[in-house]
Amino acid sequence: MPMDRKSDKKRKDLSASTPPKTDSNQGAGLQLDAILSTLDSKSGKESAEVDARRVRKKVKMEMGGGKGKGKGKGRQVSALDLLSGALDGLISSAKQGRKNEKGGSKSEIQAPSIEKEKNKGNFDLDTSSAQSTVKGQSLDKAYSLPPTPTTVQPHATTSPLPPHLESVDVSRQLKAFKTALRTLITTLQSLDSESALADRVWYKNASQFKSAFWWTSFNSTRRGLHKLLPPPTLPTQLTPTQPHQHHSISQRGLAKDTVRMLTIVYAGLGGGEEALQSQQAKFEPESGWANLPKFDVKPSATTLYSFLQSVTSQNLLSATKAKLELLQESLEVLQTRTLTTGHVLVTHFNTPPAPTLAPLVTTLLVLVASVSDPVRVALEGGRDEAERGQEMEAGSIGVLMDLLREWTTM
Repeated sequence: MPMDRKSDKKRKDLSASTPPKTDSNQGAGLQLDAILSTLDSKSGKESAEVDARRVRKKVKMEMGGGKGKGKGKGRQVSALDLLSGALDGLISSAKQGRKNEKGGSKSEIQAPSIEKEKNKGNFDLDTSSAQSTVKGQSLDKAYSLPPTPTTVQPHATTSPLPPHLESVDVSRQLKAFKTALRTLITTLQSLDSESALADRVWYKNASQFKSAFWWTSFNSTRRGLHKLLPPPTLPTQLTPTQPHQHHSISQRGLAKDTVRMLTIVYAGLGGGEEALQSQQAKFEPESGWANLPKFDVKPSATTLYSFLQSVTSQNLLSATKAKLELLQESLEVLQTRTLTTGHVLVTHFNTPPAPTLAPLVTTLLVLVASVSDPVRVALEGGRDEAERGQEMEAGSIGVLMDLLREWTTM
């Protein structure tokens, strides 16, 4: 048939125009081998061979894809497409291989570096702990040293204490001095009150009983009180009877002057020169009884010894001791007069006929007894009502005198 002939001619022409498939496959394989041989050796032989196999397999699958069921003819693949696809795959595989190599090298490098850093950290911790311990030891040594005194202790002396003062209990001596001085002040204050009462009684009855013997005896006791504690309106006079009685007495009287000097001595012994001067300044505007000072620092043997070394303190101790002796003699005279007056009043009270002035005589007896009891406590000791009934083994004046004599001989 003419139609079958025409179709056979067309098929022959097409088969003559298309090159054989085997030749094209062989050319593409040769080109791929040439490309693979020119690759850099750094990409790795194994990865290149694997990639080449994959490319060859892919090319074969594309070229033989039309032979399967349900598929048309396989399309023609040019050499340019094969070269471009193969190059892209090889370049990507080469880059991945280099990254893996670099990553492995980096991990290998980082591992020892991390260990070095850990070791370095441990070394830093060890060195820092060692340095801290060394610094701590140096600081402990520095702080363990005794601190250097920046301020000079008040009334401190650099001279060592003499051997006989090392065994002296200064606190006990000052406490005994303070107790005796307080007792003496209490005694003299009670005598001051009794002296004011005796003056009132005398002024009211002096003109009436001026010539009576029992009244004259009472007047002698009143004048004995004036030697110790003169009233503000009367001038103070002292008739010396002993060589040491040349000391002047102020308008305050012998009792207050003696107490003031004893207070100054106590301030100097317990607080030094500064306490002595401050105590003297406190006395100037005052006219009453002196108040005992209080010390911020506990008195010590060093303070006592530094005060006793000065010439001024020795003169003060000598003058105070002489004033205290004068006060003691005046109190002894007063005690004698009170005993005499009491005996006279009792005799007059018991003489028949019965006295007409019994109330006045009884009042004078009570007044004289109130003067005699404090004087006895100051001179001989005994029960002191002002000190809560405390029994004193010795008189306050005797205790003060013994301490002043001991400090004068130091």
